Amino acid sequence: MSARIGAVDAFLVVSFGGPEGPDDVVPFLENVTRGRGIPRERLVEVGAHYAHFGGVSPINALNRDLVQAIRSELAARGHDVPVLWGNRNWDPFLAGALAEARDLGVTRVFSFLTSAYSSYSGCRQYRENLFDALSEVQSRSADPDPAASWAPEVHKLRTYFNHPEFLAAMTDATRRSLAGLPEGSRLVFTTHSIPMADAQQCDYVAQHEDVAATIADALGRGSESRIGPGSGRARHGHADGPGDVGGDGVEVPDDLHVVADEPDGHHHSARGTRMGQCLEVVTDVGLQPRNVRGTGT
Repeated sequence: MSARIGAVDAFLVVSFGGPEGPDDVVPFLENVTRGRGIPRERLVEVGAHYAHFGGVSPINALNRDLVQAIRSELAARGHDVPVLWGNRNWDPFLAGALAEARDLGVTRVFSFLTSAYSSYSGCRQYRENLFDALSEVQSRSADPDPAASWAPEVHKLRTYFNHPEFLAAMTDATRRSLAGLPEGSRLVFTTHSIPMADAQQCDYVAQHEDVAATIADALGRGSESRIGPGSGRARHGHADGPGDVGGDGVEVPDDLHVVADEPDGHHHSARGTRMGQCLEVVTDVGLQPRNVRGTGT
């Protein structure tokens, strides 16, 4: 990145967003599920998970740390480049981040998605969100001349599920967490599920299986990366959607209860969906099963 950074005016972190207090929870979930026909009572039910954490998702705090880390790294390399941050579903929103870029006179932006894998919701939808946010900012222009409209280049950085440093960070975090568990503990890989129709049109599942196998092999636990019965499992946690939309794998709590009920039922859950963990995966894996320790990036 350092070799080409001179041609870039700004670095934009693009993420999912999350509530930062009890009053944010249902409005946030309404943003997440808009247009999907999910009843409000279901959102209130899902929102109850957030009460265990004071209505606060960890993802925004993690993204603040990420933004600061990127700023520090760029500065250490001698690059004076603004690092902005915008979310799909909660403040700070993408339109606000792009408005800031406009005010800074930015003309070329690198956008980094905190979702590491290919799928509609984790990749293409973010590109659509960027287009919509840019259109919103352009529509606010006080200049009636269309030729004067702000029209920056916004480039999405590559999907990085298999980037060596991402894999190294996941492997190191998993190794350190496993070190604190009893001998013989199971290693289970988990993530969000996506609708089957979406999974069949992208490499989301294959990419997760590849990452799980790479981490397990690096830890000498290659037999634990496969899907299906055996000493270890790769599993996909559920995501909320219309009642007739099926997910792409086994419900994580059910699967982990099976493992936890075995004599050596301690296990470690390695979560690898995105750079900043969101509460949906934490609650699906962390609150309901017992004898679980989790690792996320």
